[in-house]
This record gives sequence, structure tokens and C-alpha cells, in this order.
Amino acid sequence: MVVYYEQSLSIDMIVTEIEAFLDWKDDVLRQCFFPEAQNHKVDQQAPHALLDWCKREQDRLIIEDATIDRMESVLAQVSQAGRKCMDHCASGQKLTVELFDAFEHQCEALINQVRRLQQDMSDFAVAVDAVTGLRTMSGMHNDIRREQDRCDRKSTPYSIAVAEIDNIDGLLSQYDRRTMDSIYAHVARTIAGTMRSFDDAYFLGRGEYVLVIKHLDFIESCSVLDRLRHKMEDEAFVTTDGTPIQITLSFGITEPLPTDTPELSVEHAKTALLDAKERGGNCVLEYKEMSGLQRYVQDMKQNS
Repeated sequence: MVVYYEQSLSIDMIVTEIEAFLDWKDDVLRQCFFPEAQNHKVDQQAPHALLDWCKREQDRLIIEDATIDRMESVLAQVSQAGRKCMDHCASGQKLTVELFDAFEHQCEALINQVRRLQQDMSDFAVAVDAVTGLRTMSGMHNDIRREQDRCDRKSTPYSIAVAEIDNIDGLLSQYDRRTMDSIYAHVARTIAGTMRSFDDAYFLGRGEYVLVIKHLDFIESCSVLDRLRHKMEDEAFVTTDGTPIQITLSFGITEPLPTDTPELSVEHAKTALLDAKERGGNCVLEYKEMSGLQRYVQDMKQNS
């Protein structure tokens, strides 16, 4: 499945939604002030195509639950304010300033919510690596924190893995930037072909990737990484001149505890990754808690 990211919320979508909303707003006010000139029935609900789009993106875990809740709340309130205006005028009374101002206020709130959504999605798109199509470190810790919150609330398991291209130093010394970018993209495509659409993958640069595997227990997550490792072995990278290069990956994986911060979880996975590389690479190792002395020795090795 695909874990590539792109900006799905286009300017055309924003403009179309705002135009539809303004048309609806005009219909409400026309119904209030000039009901005899209204040639069609006014919809009791404000346009909600953008909300429907958000819910589809929510299924891919790209849009947060809180964003959906805000959109639904604002749409419900502006629809209610519009109905109050029309019901008041339908009884033969003149529209009051209070009802008009309340409707205008809710209309402005909806426009502001659309603008906020557009900005959020723009920020999301900026945090995409141009070479691999995967997310960058920007926002990674916040994404992991949200997943931890979801785990705490719903008891949905997840794991964090750090992967690194084996012999990355040797590859960097042998090949130019363009070839290395192609290798990074090749690995990203293999990751995309193995993981599911709602899993997350990040490219940290220099052949290093962070994977967040969701809704699977730890053993199943390790099996996903093993499938990915074997797939890397089976799909050799080929340079532009037709030269095949065997690329393999080493993995360190951890199952975050409720008390672990995103930074600590990633560090735990990196610790396991270091062990995997020391064993010769092309393997998956899980993080195991170490004593203070063992951790000191580990840190010395990392800094040497």
C-alpha cells in the first residue's frame, strides 16, 4: 500500500466550497428579506462537501479527529443560525438585528475554519521530502504523540521502527548525489509497497527512515519489517547505466510504553538498530531495556 504523501486539498476545492457557501448564505437572506422572489427551496443545512472530504481523509489518519469535530460543530451552528432567521421571517416577523448578527458571526466562523484547514494542510504538505515522497522529521514527534494518545484512549497497539540502509557510508563514498537520491527513492517505494496506507513513514536523510506501524501487536509489527527486509533483498536497485546494486536494510523496533516520550521511543528504536548493524546488518532487532552500565557502553560505542 502507499505511504507517499501529497497535498490533497487544492485551491480549487477551497474556492468551490466557499462559493457554494456564499450562494447558500445569499439564499437564506433572500428567503428572509424577499421570500416572494425566491424561486427554489432553501437547503436547511449549509454546504458540507468539504466536511465529507475531511472524513475521507480522517479514515487515512491524515486529518485529526479534533479537526472533524470543529468542522461539524461550526457547520451545525451556522445551519442552525440560518434556520432561525428563516423560521422567524416565515412567521411574518421582520428579521431582527440580533438574529442577523448571529448568522453573520457563524458565517465568519465557518470561513475562518476553512482557512485554518487550508493552512493545516499546507503545513502538512510542506513536511514532505521531495526525493522520497515520505514525511520529513518536521511534525514527526507530534504525529507519534497523537498515536500515543490514541493508544492510551483506545488501547490500539503500535510500534516504532528505525531503518537504515546497510553500508551507507560505503555507498555515499562510491556514488554521486543523483544516484543516492535514486537509492533513497527506491527504498521509499519498497516501504510504500509493504506498509499500509494508514501507517506512517518518515525519511530522516542519509539513508535513515522511521516507520510507525499501527493497529498491530509487536510480533505482527516485527513480521511486517521482516517482509520489508526480504522485499529489499529481492528487488535490487539498478542505476541509470544498468548496474544492479544490492540494497539491504537494518531495523530496530520498539513498542512504546505509556510513559515514553516520542523522542525516547525513537531513541530506543535507534539503540536496537545499532545492535542490528553490529550483527552484520540486514536483520530486525527489538529494543530491550538495558542496565545503566550497558547503556553507558552503548553510548560510548555510538560516540566512538
